[in-house]
Amino acid sequence: MRMLIFVYVFLSAATAQQPGLKFEEGFQEFLNTNKYNGAQVGVMVANRLAYAKAHGKGHDDTNLDLLAKHQISAISKAFTSIAILKLHDEGKLTLDSKVFGTDGILPEVKPLKKENIDKRIYDITVENLLYHTAGWDYVHSSMADPMLNSALLKRGETTQNISKEMKLVTDETSRDIIRYMLSERLDYTPGTKSVISNLGYVILGRIIEEVTDFPYEDYVKTNILFPCGMMHTRIGKIHRCVKHDNDPAFKCEVTSRLVDAALGWESNMYDLARFSQCMDGSVDFSIISDKMANMLLHKQKAVPVQHSDTWIGPGFHVNNKGAIWIESERYTNDLLFYHTGPFHGKLKSILERHKPTALIVLLEGQNYAPIKYLVREMVHEETNWPSENLLIDDVADVTLKVGNIDRIIKYEINEHHIKPYTHAIGQLRYDIKWIHGHMFSGSSIFTVIAEKTNIPIYDKVIVESGLSEKRLQTQKLHLEKSNYNLTFLHTYRSYTHDKRAVFLAIYRKHAYANTTIIRYGEEHYTQPYRKLLHLFEERGFYPTSQSIVHSGYDGLVSFILEEDLTSKEKKSFKSYCEIGHHRLNNLVMSSFRHGRRLKYLDSSNYFGKPVFSAIFVKEKMNKIMFNSNINEAELMTLLTDQQRNGLLPSIIVGYTDKYGDLKYATYLEPPK
Repeated sequence: MRMLIFVYVFLSAATAQQPGLKFEEGFQEFLNTNKYNGAQVGVMVANRLAYAKAHGKGHDDTNLDLLAKHQISAISKAFTSIAILKLHDEGKLTLDSKVFGTDGILPEVKPLKKENIDKRIYDITVENLLYHTAGWDYVHSSMADPMLNSALLKRGETTQNISKEMKLVTDETSRDIIRYMLSERLDYTPGTKSVISNLGYVILGRIIEEVTDFPYEDYVKTNILFPCGMMHTRIGKIHRCVKHDNDPAFKCEVTSRLVDAALGWESNMYDLARFSQCMDGSVDFSIISDKMANMLLHKQKAVPVQHSDTWIGPGFHVNNKGAIWIESERYTNDLLFYHTGPFHGKLKSILERHKPTALIVLLEGQNYAPIKYLVREMVHEETNWPSENLLIDDVADVTLKVGNIDRIIKYEINEHHIKPYTHAIGQLRYDIKWIHGHMFSGSSIFTVIAEKTNIPIYDKVIVESGLSEKRLQTQKLHLEKSNYNLTFLHTYRSYTHDKRAVFLAIYRKHAYANTTIIRYGEEHYTQPYRKLLHLFEERGFYPTSQSIVHSGYDGLVSFILEEDLTSKEKKSFKSYCEIGHHRLNNLVMSSFRHGRRLKYLDSSNYFGKPVFSAIFVKEKMNKIMFNSNINEAELMTLLTDQQRNGLLPSIIVGYTDKYGDLKYATYLEPPK
């Protein structure tokens, strides 16, 4: 009996010490009590994602995982507000600019009706829209929410039918709804009241398009989401309203692009964790300046809530302690994005506290629970958070370590995600050591090897994909003016570009000394390239990249040739442009025995069979491991096993074999 009691006490003590367990148990009870179908939850501690879990099922009744995309509804306004503040910070628009009328930013957007126009619409400024003070109050208006008009009519609510009154023969657009609402009387004088307005933020989306000459989604992705490493975030296909009276047969849906800048985005907990970092400056890149941070927390004097402890800011709720948050709105799933502050310019205090800084809760269902209060209480009660940064789980399929060298491997990165992925690992201070693209199963995918560094590299490396030859030349010249050097060149077929051959290029800041000369280009395979290579070899150049892509019998080789003017002897190398699969294995091992290291490897599809391009340089190695015919599961096992032998991968090349299966060739060696 004593033995049983002793074991019970021992196990209880061990369980109590498990990091994050108290919060996990509390959150699970919260889900059960409030009968939510599912959730993603994340807790940021200092500059790391310390806790991340997925629970239950999504709207389509599938089990949720941490990669699942949620409809983030109101958080969409945060992206829009940051975009507007950024444009203001860059001097591309002013917040006191009028929006409508001949002198407004959107002069072509005119009221539907010419009679009985509320003249106050011409007083609406960008600032009014940003701070929700433009004059629309759907809580006290018979109009309800005009941006959800068609969905609410299907729901059975009593309101005007915008499409019917405008006699539209196609689905309404955001500009149709804006024009209709400009013909309606405002609910209050602009600047005198603050009420959340989806219409106001959809108008801000159109202002962004007008000022930048880019589609709203493209501008936000390029200038906000991608720099923050947010690779999972996009405008959704359908915006689903919360079900009416829990009727499973009832659907309340609207096109997400109709409500894009207000409610249209979908994302997951990983990306929103990156967004929090990108705002507070706890990583090497911040999306907001000190000026923008001050505007984010600014309390408008014109709004009669100036004595309150909380107020509506641009895209966020704000309190007098400098915290910001976003919660669900009417007709949307419950959620919480909460940041305690401080923001940009106070990085040291964030890192030194080692306390929770941001909370992300994405829920399936709406139960009007006091989420902010309840979840914050759970966070405060947890005193033992995990020490790992779980953002690594999102960017790595395998993590490896030999000595003090840490490397991560990601097998399949979609071509569209290359730029945000490189920013995501850059914020974690992982530097790309190898990248290779190949086509498989209807898409162009990339494999990446990256290594941990101890210094900021976010703005030291630029990776661009999908480049035409003209764009490659233009970009190289442009980036050289900022001291970026082309260090890696890879040709691949892109499904995004109609399966055309395009380039991936890596540029590094101050990569070459003044005594280094590079030449790059593209030549037809094989004789023209052979002659060119021989010509430059005589002058002391050697290839560092040599990528080949076939089109029928024809082949193109893209290359980088390098010469070090201070070198006293020529670099000894061997170059091969068309190696069959079986010959490749023998060639690698033979080169190893003769003191040559595999420097570069590429694959190409030649009439349904893989062929390879390789560069070997004179560099004696004690041991290597090479396997050219291995699937993903086998590769993961191999990498883990060889880590124990002191070997890490320096090259991984994906290709499709003659049977149509995805295979990899990998070269492992002791890390330097």
